Amino acid sequence: MVAMTIASASARADSVIYIDQTGDDFTLTATQIGDGNSMGTAQADLQFYGDGNTVTLYQSGDNNTIAAVVAGDNNTVDLKQVGAGNSTTLTCSTPGACGGNQLTLWFTGDDNVGTVTVTNNNNALMAEVTGDNNTATITMGAPGGIINLTAVGSGNAFTLSQSGSPATGHSIAIDHTGDTGTFSVTQTGSVTKVVSLTTVGLNVSVTVSQSD
Repeated sequence: MVAMTIASASARADSVIYIDQTGDDFTLTATQIGDGNSMGTAQADLQFYGDGNTVTLYQSGDNNTIAAVVAGDNNTVDLKQVGAGNSTTLTCSTPGACGGNQLTLWFTGDDNVGTVTVTNNNNALMAEVTGDNNTATITMGAPGGIINLTAVGSGNAFTLSQSGSPATGHSIAIDHTGDTGTFSVTQTGSVTKVVSLTTVGLNVSVTVSQSD
């Protein structure tokens, strides 16, 4: 097992972290406090290839941004952004497998966004939001996906999805509370699908589409 902790409390505008890691049973904790922030970019994302890894990325304050790729099985990935620009892009796909992973996104406030793409079986995603401009777009394109998304308020949007033949079933649970709403769920595949919704108020507009 390899363990690594990275901390950055920047006194200047830039504070950028790039990681390209290959191997199993790796534990990484990275923290950025304040200013420009950035853990990976659209042009050069963080890359974690291997099985049984534990990755915790935390940003607090200012411009934020996490862009990460996970390729492997049975990983635990926890991404948390508290305050300011936010924006998370997480991809779990080839090269290699991408199954049995536990993926968590946390926002607390400000501009939020979040985009997740998963292309293999039996992954679980939990997203907590809380406030400000929100939006989440999540796609899990294989059997056995579990998505749990809660929110509390502000711009909202979501747009989840899943597909494939669910040998162990697909499920999406959304708990929401208020502000401008609009979700859209969509699960396809063969038979076993569960959607659970609890909303509360303002401009809520859910559209659920399941097939079979």
